[in-house]
Order: sequence, then C-alpha cells, then structure tokens
Amino acid sequence: MMSLEGINLVLSGWPQPRKVGDEIAVPTHCLYPSNCVVRVYVSGGSDAFISAESATFKVHDGGGAMDDSEDGRGHPRDAVNAIATIARAQGLDVTDRGAIVSPNVGLKQLAATIVLVANASKESAHALIERRRPPRRNFREALARIIDEETAKGVFVEVSHKRAVNGASSKQHKFDYEIILSNKRRILLDAVVKEASSINSVLAANIDVKEAGLQNTMQRIVYDDEDEWNAADLSLLSLGATVIPLSKLPPVLDRLAA
Repeated sequence: MMSLEGINLVLSGWPQPRKVGDEIAVPTHCLYPSNCVVRVYVSGGSDAFISAESATFKVHDGGGAMDDSEDGRGHPRDAVNAIATIARAQGLDVTDRGAIVSPNVGLKQLAATIVLVANASKESAHALIERRRPPRRNFREALARIIDEETAKGVFVEVSHKRAVNGASSKQHKFDYEIILSNKRRILLDAVVKEASSINSVLAANIDVKEAGLQNTMQRIVYDDEDEWNAADLSLLSLGATVIPLSKLPPVLDRLAA
C-alpha cells in the first residue's frame, strides 16, 4: 500500500498558486475537456489582514470555460447564456464575456468558493462542447427506415418484427426482424446498442439460436457505427453472429437476398 508520504509527494508536484497582477491564480484539481487544469483567480483581502473577519474575496475563472471550448472567439451570446444557466444555478454570476464570478465571500468560505467556481467552469466547458455536436440519429428509427426501403425494392418476400425463435436451450428469443428471402431462406436480424445489458442479451440470444442449427437461417447483428464502439465488444458480439455497421447494412441485405 502506498504511504501517506508517497501520496503527499505525488501531490506536491501539482502546480501551486501564483501571483498574477493583483490576483492569485489558483490551479485546481478540476480538468477541462481538453485535460487542461482549471485555474481560478482570487482577488480581495490583503497580506496584512488575511485573517481579519471583515476581509472579503472574489473568485472568477478568467473565462476559462469559454476559452477551453473555443467559444471564446468573439464571445457569442448564446455561449454566454449557456454558461449563465449553469453558473447561476449555483449562486454564481457571469460577465458579458463569459467569465464565471462569485459573489464577495469571507475567508471561511474562500476554499469552498474556489472549488465551486472551478466545478462550474469545468461543467460549462463540457456543456459548450456538447451543444456544438450534431444531434444523434435515432438508431432504431434509422434501422426501420432501411428495412422499409429494402422491402419496397422487392428484394424480400416477407418481413416480420419481433419474431420469436427457439434456441438450442428451447428458450424463446425475440429478434428485431425476421426477413424471409427466396428459396425459404431467412435472416434473423438483431439490433444492439452500446449498453452492457443490450450486448449481453443480444449475444446470448444469437449464440443459443446459432447452436440450434436452424436450416436456411442466417443471423446478423447490426450496430450504430456513429457510436464509438470498442473492438472488444464487437469481437464479443461476433461470437453470436456476423456483426454489421448500420451504414453498411443496405448493400449487405442486397447481397444476402441475391
């Protein structure tokens, strides 16, 4: 077990507060999406009266959330509004240029306020990045649309949704689609999403049905390749059936139906 001294030694290498003009820049243990350290700036008080009850301080992030998300270029109004929604919910204010600012606080509240401003800045930077991402497609709707388009082309004899199929264990499994092709061939198509429960369920169903050795039956698992799947999960799914990215599904169906 690492000793307390070892932990203190590791943390001693963390950047330390430093004076910047009339303020103190404080590196915190929060990180922006870019993995840069969140720094906040403390003003107020004085060296002579740092412990005085009447001393007040103000903490701000220097516009770090805007800068890290690259929305700081031009300081667009909608980005400032997005930061304000997060900051004001935590009792903080936002300047016209997107800097998060605390109210005046006393010495006893200073440490907590530093943490509060740093967390709000980190959360705001993440929110600004998320709002720039294009909306994700509805995977199951996109899959249904592909099946409808392929059906309209006349390459399928019949299509059934949520078809129950018995596996080798005699347990019934519902596949998203049963596609009947010519010469009594069929495709059992299952859709999987990037969640452990979905992966485990689809894998178990496909392995059980695969072991049943059903004649004229092909099994395929389709996944949304707009999601960031890891190779290990896709390799695991391939134990149950051939895995197909959604973007490649139409030509695969055409080939299987030929």
